[in-house]
Amino acid sequence: MQFAALAIMRRAGAYTARVFDAEGNTTGMLFLKELVGEVQNTTSR
Repeated sequence: MQFAALAIMRRAGAYTARVFDAEGNTTGMLFLKELVGEVQNTTSR
């Protein structure tokens, strides 16, 4: 199902989405963003 959410967001041109549980409560958020630059691992030396 997680891939369906990504496809729906792409078709709609959405960059954010709320995640709901069975009772309709918000349980999370999804964010799509292009990473620009370098991701650094603070644990590497």
